[in-house]
Amino acid sequence: METSHITRSRFDPTKQQITRSMRILHINSHDASGGAARAAMRLHLALLGQGIPSRMFVENRQSSDIEGILEFKVPGNPSRMYWQILKKTMSRPILRAQKASREIYDVFTDDRSPCGKAVLKQLPEHDIINLHWIAGFIDYRDFFSCNRKRPIIWTLHDMNPFTGGCHYTNGCDNFTRQCGTCPQLNSSNPHDLSRRIWRRKQSSFTNIEPGRLHIVTPSEWLAREATRSSLMGRFPISCIPNCVDTNTYSPRDRSAARIALGIPTDARVLLFVAASLDNRRKGFKKLLAVLEKLDSLTDLYLISLGKTGAGTLRHSSHLNLGNVSSDRLLALVYNAADCFVIPSSEDNLPNTVLEAMSCGTPVAGFAVGGIPEMVASGSTGILAEHGDIVGLSNAVRTILTQKTLRETMSRACREAVLKEYTPELQAHRYLELYRQMGGGF
Repeated sequence: METSHITRSRFDPTKQQITRSMRILHINSHDASGGAARAAMRLHLALLGQGIPSRMFVENRQSSDIEGILEFKVPGNPSRMYWQILKKTMSRPILRAQKASREIYDVFTDDRSPCGKAVLKQLPEHDIINLHWIAGFIDYRDFFSCNRKRPIIWTLHDMNPFTGGCHYTNGCDNFTRQCGTCPQLNSSNPHDLSRRIWRRKQSSFTNIEPGRLHIVTPSEWLAREATRSSLMGRFPISCIPNCVDTNTYSPRDRSAARIALGIPTDARVLLFVAASLDNRRKGFKKLLAVLEKLDSLTDLYLISLGKTGAGTLRHSSHLNLGNVSSDRLLALVYNAADCFVIPSSEDNLPNTVLEAMSCGTPVAGFAVGGIPEMVASGSTGILAEHGDIVGLSNAVRTILTQKTLRETMSRACREAVLKEYTPELQAHRYLELYRQMGGGF
């Protein structure tokens, strides 16, 4: 399939025409929980910072002090708990299918939502809708049947919008044709649940007028995958990277950060982050294999962020901080580390990599997904081929043990983020796309 309609957004300040009357409405399932929510929130704040009337409409609000966040209100008599019961009822076929699989994959979601048309009635006034991670919140059929002519930007944070339910395919390419026989459902049936979800999505997208839906991906990798897909390959695609708050996530005194966290100031500190250590895509088992090969580093100290479960790290010098939502605390943790390791098997444009680099912390990981677009191997970190445990172990060892190289990489990390991933750059790139989609209003 041709990929000529993928556009890499480049901001030219001499051509930018900011229309401050442009009303942008972001729609995401959450406002703070999860990587997609954090990325969507950062775009919302970046637009507000440029004086653009931006709002964010979510199903579940967790923040209390951020401007422009609106929460979906369950209509009528049913309580929110009853609404959640309806959602769980709709997801039962997925849960039953996943129980048959021995692997723990990412979340698998339906295209339907009990919220249905109730969401559409509560949408505030807007000129352009920017969809984000909408699984379980927006009902595809209801939404797209009522928004066939309005300008819609859809920022993809994973592969789910163009698959039959999975959020990362784990190498399966059924999405390029039509889903079915889904490995994540342990299915041998070509007409399984994934095929039914795929067909409903296809039906929802069929009547969208040309030019009214524009796909945005944070990484070129995800843009290529979307173009290969049978569901979204016909829509125009732009690549606009996520941003990070470079004021909050900035280099700080490493010793002071370690003292604040109770970590030895003379240790070699390695940082690993995953929402759940049980998620196979995040590479917990690969991390264990890497740690085994680093046994000779007796002063190695590991910090992990994320919910522990079946796979609890048992490294002798290890601090687990659980799930951390505070940006200031996260920045402190990144600053305490000598190296950030990301052994993911698939990833889009991870916020964690941006945050680490913005704090001047070099990255070691696999060259998968959008990670090679962020990390210049040998300059801002070191990447190994996917699954190469020896290569990743050597990358971590090199960064931890070569101080001069690490310091050079640290400066390069910060420079790379300031050049490509600031809120101002992201806001202007999106504004240009909004202007094009809105017909110059």
